Amino acid sequence: MRLFIPFLCLALSLAFPALGSEPIELDHPLVGALEVGDELTAEQQFQDLFLFEGHGGQELSIHVHSDEFDGVLEVTDAAGNVHVNDDYGSTRDSQVDMIVGEDGPVEIRVRSYFPGAEGSYIITMSPGGAESSLRGSAQDSALPLGVGQVVHGDLAPADSRLLSGEWMDVYYFNGTTGMEITLDLQSPEFDTYLMLIMPSGEQIDNDDMQPGLMTDSQISLALEETGEHIVAVTSYGVGEMGGYQLSMTPGLSAHPTVMAPDLLSATSITPGQSLQGSLQEGDQSLRTGEFMDLYSFTGSAGETFSISMTSTEIDPYIIFIHPDGTQEDNDDARFGSFDAGLSVTLQGDGECQIGATSYAPDETGVYQLALARAGGEVRVEDLPEIAPGPETHVPPVTPPPPVTPPTEEGIVLGELSDQDARLYNGEFADAYTFMGQAGQQISISLESSDIDTYLILTYPSGDTEDNDDAHPNTLNSMIQSTLPETGEYTITCTSYAPAEVGPYTLTFSGGNLTQIEAEPLIADGRQYYGVFCGISDYAPLGPGGSDLPLCRGDALKLADALTDMGIMSAENVITLVDDEATVENIEAAFQQIGSRVNADDVFIFFYSGHGGQRRTAVSRTELDGMDEYLVTFTGDAVTDDRMTELFDQINAEIALICLDACFSGGFAKDVIIARGRMGFFSSEEDLTSDVASKFQSGGYLSHFFLTGVTGEADDDPRDRRLSVGEICHYLQVQFGEHVSRQVTSVTRRQTTGYQHLVVDRSGVKIEDILISMQ
Repeated sequence: MRLFIPFLCLALSLAFPALGSEPIELDHPLVGALEVGDELTAEQQFQDLFLFEGHGGQELSIHVHSDEFDGVLEVTDAAGNVHVNDDYGSTRDSQVDMIVGEDGPVEIRVRSYFPGAEGSYIITMSPGGAESSLRGSAQDSALPLGVGQVVHGDLAPADSRLLSGEWMDVYYFNGTTGMEITLDLQSPEFDTYLMLIMPSGEQIDNDDMQPGLMTDSQISLALEETGEHIVAVTSYGVGEMGGYQLSMTPGLSAHPTVMAPDLLSATSITPGQSLQGSLQEGDQSLRTGEFMDLYSFTGSAGETFSISMTSTEIDPYIIFIHPDGTQEDNDDARFGSFDAGLSVTLQGDGECQIGATSYAPDETGVYQLALARAGGEVRVEDLPEIAPGPETHVPPVTPPPPVTPPTEEGIVLGELSDQDARLYNGEFADAYTFMGQAGQQISISLESSDIDTYLILTYPSGDTEDNDDAHPNTLNSMIQSTLPETGEYTITCTSYAPAEVGPYTLTFSGGNLTQIEAEPLIADGRQYYGVFCGISDYAPLGPGGSDLPLCRGDALKLADALTDMGIMSAENVITLVDDEATVENIEAAFQQIGSRVNADDVFIFFYSGHGGQRRTAVSRTELDGMDEYLVTFTGDAVTDDRMTELFDQINAEIALICLDACFSGGFAKDVIIARGRMGFFSSEEDLTSDVASKFQSGGYLSHFFLTGVTGEADDDPRDRRLSVGEICHYLQVQFGEHVSRQVTSVTRRQTTGYQHLVVDRSGVKIEDILISMQ
């Protein structure tokens, strides 16, 4: 549907004069261009100005889209209120939603994010405040759709847009309660997405008609209301365009739409309970297509709970909603496992919700969900009896394997306390040794009603094996093994989650045990230093600015984790978030740390926020003629050259730079030029980096670096010593699985690519230890 075609054709030929302005009207898209001759900002960006006569209290939604440059939108009303937006949602488009402060002219400025960038764009201004997901006057431009009718249309830049940025065409029809219809949407050019909005405003969405038909959409149902129904044709991804065919036929298809239950309805679960469930057709589903079962329980501030979800039929994914609405997610509880697990501490009183879902859309199968207070045990007798449905197979509860009785005195009654040694991800631990012979069969069990136990067996050679849960219906641990070596073995009794305390019973069938004296927690004599920067709220503070979601939390979570685990002391950590993250403060932090760090220490600089590129002279380190930089709170830049100078102040055994920002890979060739330096960069030098919304993180590198250093990467072997090779391999595997094949990226020239991790090491070997807690 190409609205306002005559006007658009005229607008395409417009060249806005320097320092001039152009009037704009509601619901009349304009096509403009940033080009030589336009007004220049102080930062040398081309800029166009539009004027609109606003009224106090009027709600406006202003949107700018360009396929040729990354735009910035700035709107100022007569009252002097300024609203600025760079990237809207997960798109490169810009959008400002505002309420006009007082009667008078509204100035709308369109400029590029990068200096000197040129290209065409479309600007649309619509009335704000729409309650449905259809933005502006989309419903006013809807076309009629009749039963038996087939419509051929196009998604194109002149169409209306959803709030999430996808192009959209809108149709309507009058329906009656009980009327059976089937809406089919097909396209060979884009991944279709179909929405049906009832007269009451209730909305039904469909992405894929059925598993295996990945691009066509269908809604087939008996209407539950009488009145005007809205049909929205759109795409699954932002920016997708092309021709489509929409049809409405009478009757139901072979795959009628299953109406999902109310998302607010939840099944009650009690701490200490384990239950079996099944994801299946008919369950409520997430926007991205995963089926989900919802559970709820009531908790109090300060309580800590452990949640686990296991399955042999699906890849489990847990979503936890705190009483205040804060969300935590987990896909894989440990590296190498598909099972999900969370340990959460409540910040307030009230109802908590657990979403049991899958990592990928349309997965179906049986799962086991367990909820326990910190230290609590899920008992087999708590399991409900669930009768299998006609399409559901519920496996029988597997009894725990038998424990070999001790052949000698091998029962220890112990207790984890805050006086014990700590593992590097914060768990208290007791250790015992025994002499073993190659070929000897042993059985070790660790039981507790107060903690979620975890067992580690370390061989004389240093290799390890470990166990969390002896079987799916318990939080106790067990290792049964035929010893591969002769010599002294170590049994480590610890907990699954950090800081759990309480008594335990250790049973060992292989002989006498000798407890090792607990040693104070000192990370191999080295000191660990860190500067952690994250910017979500760019100037000005509050609404406006080129804000980015979740980046502030990336820095805070990583700094808190490393201090809570005992890796870094508070005096060795500098955290700069939002308005604290200025050029001056970053330089001062390097100067302060540089005066204290020694040649056997470890230093980490972490940044999550905007990154950019600007032209510079072609040189040995800038063969593409582009300088990469980090954008601070005020918009000032820390260039790759300046970062090199800052790292020259750090004389550490290992100096790690971890940048989660667009174009961050360009820092590698400048910074990683001295022995002992290494870097992780979220994308290559000419490609953007995406927000990791699924993981509630500002970026994928931020999320996986956090999970890696807090335990998941310590896997080969699991010995509380995180090597450079382990963290590099872990990040590469996670990017390969979750990012590189799925997340698209673009260059400044709007060329589409894929986001890949960049790793660079200068004289740092894979066997070098990045973090040690022994």
